[in-house]
Amino acid sequence: MPLNLGNSGGDFLPILKYNAKAGRWYVREDDEPDTDVEVDGMTAMFDFDNIQTGWLRFGPTGPDWRPDPDLSTATDSPGDDFKRGFKLHVYAKKQLGGAREFMSSSQMAGGAIKKLYAEYEESGKGGNGQIPVVKCTGTNAIVGKHGTNFEPVLEIVKWMKRPSEDDLPILSGGDSTPAPAPVTNTASDAIGELEDEFV
Repeated sequence: MPLNLGNSGGDFLPILKYNAKAGRWYVREDDEPDTDVEVDGMTAMFDFDNIQTGWLRFGPTGPDWRPDPDLSTATDSPGDDFKRGFKLHVYAKKQLGGAREFMSSSQMAGGAIKKLYAEYEESGKGGNGQIPVVKCTGTNAIVGKHGTNFEPVLEIVKWMKRPSEDDLPILSGGDSTPAPAPVTNTASDAIGELEDEFV
């Protein structure tokens, strides 16, 4: 089923964010809230098994996230300041410093995630101990009434064995079914073991 993305609860991991005006990725640490560090060649595991859709607004005290009960049910807007958005966990030990929370109500990020999620569903590999490794291979410039924004081009470049829950926590706060534990049998169509950038 497609994601409920149109044109708060739980704990938050350190964030990964995408700046659509600049077409660039950044990470931010909780202990340095005003410091963004750019991520070059962004590549990470995307936990689509546990993605959430919902309503999001950013206020002076941080994000206010209201998840849908599941991916097939879009709830009514809780207020004028809220926009449709998504929330998921991503993981790359070396490049991102471990697990990150990627949350956005940006049309550029949402459009890219919606396309990528459709590819993930079509693969039939999700929910089976495998997790997609996603690479940002570029951006598409989109001109609108607010100027030029850049939609990230995201591609699934391979599938790998799911990390432990200690490394990649399962997103909580919705009624989605948690992803299964990592599988131990990696024969046949080769679920890759964790590689250098993920350990």
